[in-house]
Amino acid sequence: MAGSTSRLKHWWERVRTRDPYWDDFLHRPPADPRNIVTPAILKAPGGSVFLNLTDIHDPAAMSGHVKEAAKFFGSDATGIAALPQVGGPHPNPPPEGEGAKYQFAIVCLVAAVEEVQDSAGIGGQFALQICAIANFNVASYIRELGYAATVTTEDAHTYAAAAGLGRLDSDGRLVTREYGRKVGLAGAVLTNIPLVADTPSP
Repeated sequence: MAGSTSRLKHWWERVRTRDPYWDDFLHRPPADPRNIVTPAILKAPGGSVFLNLTDIHDPAAMSGHVKEAAKFFGSDATGIAALPQVGGPHPNPPPEGEGAKYQFAIVCLVAAVEEVQDSAGIGGQFALQICAIANFNVASYIRELGYAATVTTEDAHTYAAAAGLGRLDSDGRLVTREYGRKVGLAGAVLTNIPLVADTPSP
């Protein structure tokens, strides 16, 4: 992870001094907001839950599988937080439907060149787009296993801190040890699949 961050910084320093359009690419909002596809990804409806429930024998191993899937789809760091009403691992829950409750939040982060909040250009929002794609695919993978999963954009920074990915600053924004505030965070995946929560950062 540290190596990829170092390469990203080296690439950024090299590009910013040679490309006169780079600043616009990062900071200038597009003339048509529809040219940024992240909102469309976030609004994309999730698929149905597979009817045959997969028996999860080892929640810790399942947590590893979910993180590997997130990494495959572009996440640079992934954490799992137990939602307050549960507080830990649990037996196999029912599939999505009436009475199904979300018990974990899976949070994916993608390293950004600059702080996404201050970079409205297509390039500045790219990390957010990759994170949204990772969330969508992780939720789809979980539904294929027969469990409920949905992507929410509410309380994403709080979920990320609870998942051990960093701490919240005075503004309620996530600050990570590896990337500071330069991360794309496009919500969290809420699910009822058996997992093991990560320990929050001290």
